[in-house]
Amino acid sequence: MHRHTLGISCGSAAALLLLGSATPKRPLAAHVPDLELTEVRSLGVPPGLHITGGAFASDGRMLVWGLAPAAVLVEEQGHLRPVGHFRVKWPVAATMIADTVAVLDSALRAVLRIPLGGGQVQSLPAAWAGTLIDATHEATGWAVLVAGDRGILKIDHLAASGSLETVESVPPEVGRMTRGAPAVPAWRISPAHPGVSVIHIRPLLVFTRLQPGTQPAISRFRSASDDSGHEYNLLRPKWMASPVLSLGSATLISLADVGSDLRLLIRCDSLGHVVRVTALDVALGLLTSEPEAHELAMLRETDRTDVVVYRYAWGNPV
Repeated sequence: MHRHTLGISCGSAAALLLLGSATPKRPLAAHVPDLELTEVRSLGVPPGLHITGGAFASDGRMLVWGLAPAAVLVEEQGHLRPVGHFRVKWPVAATMIADTVAVLDSALRAVLRIPLGGGQVQSLPAAWAGTLIDATHEATGWAVLVAGDRGILKIDHLAASGSLETVESVPPEVGRMTRGAPAVPAWRISPAHPGVSVIHIRPLLVFTRLQPGTQPAISRFRSASDDSGHEYNLLRPKWMASPVLSLGSATLISLADVGSDLRLLIRCDSLGHVVRVTALDVALGLLTSEPEAHELAMLRETDRTDVVVYRYAWGNPV
């Protein structure tokens, strides 16, 4: 099985190829450009913190949040520092504009606006109806994935003013919340530039709504073959999916084998078709992307956990 090694030393400018050329070539991968990644910087995560999400701030800095204990961290002078002294309880999504961090807190059912330089924290009530599963920030507010009546999923838009409207119901085949569901959510929502994508694992489904009123697309993944021809059964309950990362004209998903360091990176075109699958024996996971800056961030686990920021570019077609 063809593997790529991601062992780049901290601070290096070495480039690597992901989802790039390999033999034997399959017809599916013909004329697909290489995805070239260059490490820009690496940020250490405090021991014990379980990172559950991340985003690029408007100035390019990293913003991450997690649990155990609940915390929101911002990049400052090459390190991840806690945001203010306010104790968040269950951060689901966050964004930073200028010197203010906004946090959507599921337990507090509020949007917290935390000034980085100190000062009073504002708490704006966010009255969604149902169980909040995940959320992501959009240009005009928050896209909120909620399980409502009978566990049916819906995408709500929470405006900066606090007003809430249902944008769309997620088709039943993407799944619904049931009683006794595991604590780890089976769905994640992420930006699709424009629009949002909802990913569901077991079986792997990606529901994408590019613009309100447009026909959504559902991509189903039941199996995947890497560049060496090895086939993986994605229906087995061993995979944990990352959010869907938008790379402009393509999307990227990582699947983690919960019992080992095996990772599958699945690259899709703009229509949701798989164009390349790469197997890696490295404990990493996709975190977030910023297509306009051609950057993406991953979590890398060795004897420590780091948030690693890469700059990506498209190489020559294979």
